[in-house]
Amino acid sequence: MNTIPFDVLQEIFVNLRDPSAWSQASRLFREVSQSETSVARWSLVRYDPWRALDRMIDRHPKALTPGVASLMLAKGARFPRWLAQTLLRPLRGNLSLDTVILLLNEARDRYGTWSVREDDFQTLAGLARDIHYAQRNTGLVPEPARARLEDMLRCTRFYPIESSFAQPSHLWILAWTFMYARSWLEDLVHTQHLPLFEASRPPYSLAQFMKLYRNDVPIDTMTESSLADLLQFLLGEGVIVAASSDIYDILMETHRVGGDWVVTVLKQVQLPFDIRSIAGRFIRTVLTSYPWHGSESVFREVYESWPDPETLSTSLAQRRAANRNGSSDLPVRLDCFLVCTLRAPHPEAQYLFDLLMHFAANTKAEVRMHLRLAETCVSEGGFRFTESHFDVMAKHGVAETIREFADLVHRLGHPVVPDGPDAQPVEWVLETVWEEGREVSEGRVHRVELDEGLA
Repeated sequence: MNTIPFDVLQEIFVNLRDPSAWSQASRLFREVSQSETSVARWSLVRYDPWRALDRMIDRHPKALTPGVASLMLAKGARFPRWLAQTLLRPLRGNLSLDTVILLLNEARDRYGTWSVREDDFQTLAGLARDIHYAQRNTGLVPEPARARLEDMLRCTRFYPIESSFAQPSHLWILAWTFMYARSWLEDLVHTQHLPLFEASRPPYSLAQFMKLYRNDVPIDTMTESSLADLLQFLLGEGVIVAASSDIYDILMETHRVGGDWVVTVLKQVQLPFDIRSIAGRFIRTVLTSYPWHGSESVFREVYESWPDPETLSTSLAQRRAANRNGSSDLPVRLDCFLVCTLRAPHPEAQYLFDLLMHFAANTKAEVRMHLRLAETCVSEGGFRFTESHFDVMAKHGVAETIREFADLVHRLGHPVVPDGPDAQPVEWVLETVWEEGREVSEGRVHRVELDEGLA
């Protein structure tokens, strides 16, 4: 073993992810591991030049001696001003005072003096926030503010990477620099080969990234189109990877916690696979899971983005079969959306229209919404009012609701179809409805002739 050249052993040490066990194998290995050159080179390989000082300050402060720090800087370790600022708030871990003094002197030589109260993260976040609100209020990006932001990014050698000391979050800063200093960011990534996330870890999946973004970044930080552009950029750079299972996980998580904006973003991102089949799987899973849990608006947004009437119809049939009492446990507004979505030829369509009329008969509120939906269904969806619809209204409804729907029948010119075992002529149906309504004058009764073709 002693015949192996020191340089070869050092090369082995430098490429170990965790050399602690290796360094205890022999006296020679320990000598290699304690070499300042070995430690400096190892840090640059393990964490990359952009993160090496940050990680050594936080994770290996005892190993970061003045000699190691000097060698790291000489070999290209990046040292932005914000990292020097963290050394003063408070003294980090067990970092020696000599190392702190060396790094602060290096920062002073590079950037000049600065106030101990200065915090580049907070300053940059404040600049970006001002630009963001100005753009939201006026529709324009203030160019002087954006120029100041880019100038500060360059002068302080700021890098939008995840840091042990970063506040606010890395993704928040990354989002804002992408929006308001995109040319600077693209130059860092393409020309200087900045890895936006630590190279030693596998890329984030799209689902992981969206969860991090949801938790760490205020929702109003980016518009949906800007976030879609950021995702496209990160996908193109290999920072995040996307699989079909990611999309399904994202949709299910969004359905659980809410957030229509997620669906809007996914529609704008170009992915290497078709989302339609994944959306169909999502629709089937949600509708066949009993009882209903989740966001009605997210479900609607998914279906409107990637419509699949056949999957919707068969899934509703399965749900209806599983629900023994035959009624719907879905939110009323979702039922109303579904009945306007399906058309009469689908097996579940008439069932949903019957539910809509049932809601109209039993709910005093939102009568106008029910009328509007019923008109859409009859005039565009191929549905017809039946005798049983008005029979239920006569038993449970109020006179005003009955009158409104009778006027709708007359206005549309579609006959009421008898559908009971003792079907009566349509004139009898409406007369009975009006008689039981009691509060409506005889002059408002409208008789509609029965269409023989629909009887």
